[in-house]
Amino acid sequence: QHPRFRDWLEFNYPLSVSTDDSGVFGTNPTREILLLAKAFGLDEHALGRICMRSLEHIFEPSEYARTALFESV
Repeated sequence: QHPRFRDWLEFNYPLSVSTDDSGVFGTNPTREILLLAKAFGLDEHALGRICMRSLEHIFEPSEYARTALFESV
């Protein structure tokens, strides 16, 4: 467990859950989210909030693309 993770959640620090190299580490984004939930006892609402907030920090300058992404999730 990361010692600052709960602080980051409490203060709405921008974060995302991802994999570095799924082929090497044998994982995928879904598995990483489930591991996060288990390690920190997060419920579905908390996980959904993390995932949705991560969309606010994508490197896409187009407001149209950002809106379409939010609507598709």
